[in-house]
Amino acid sequence: MPAKLHTLKAKIVGEKPECFPFRCQLKLVNHDGAVAPGDVVTFPEFFSGAGEFEGIYFAAAPAEGGEGALDLLLGDVEYLCFPKQMVDLVGGADKLEEHFRPALMSADLGGMTLADMEEDMGGKADYWKEVATKDDAGKKDGQPTTEIIYEVEKKRKGSD
Repeated sequence: MPAKLHTLKAKIVGEKPECFPFRCQLKLVNHDGAVAPGDVVTFPEFFSGAGEFEGIYFAAAPAEGGEGALDLLLGDVEYLCFPKQMVDLVGGADKLEEHFRPALMSADLGGMTLADMEEDMGGKADYWKEVATKDDAGKKDGQPTTEIIYEVEKKRKGSD
């Protein structure tokens, strides 16, 4: 089953640590099963213009306990990259496109979509031919965990 796309507002539990958002381990809490491991989660307010993929996270089963909480793994800020946990979840790097492309094509990447990027490149991008993966993507050893409450981003006036 392909990934679902969830566009959320980052409602932080407690104080926002200095490492937030890109150097902290993010954990999605209180999502009532709306988000599943393997889904794509975006936070529009995380886009600063530093990279096309800075607000894109992949939901993963928590490494340690968590009673329904999900780890949110960042592949990379600058380019499309998948955490090893996602490669394992879908059954190999050759399955990443089938699982993630539909959700990523419509994800808001700070005012554009992956579909817009591919159109600008004249067709399907090369990154699907040799998908970038990282063994350590999403791991933030020694950094605090930041919990984010599931809250759907409200559509902007005039958008669908």
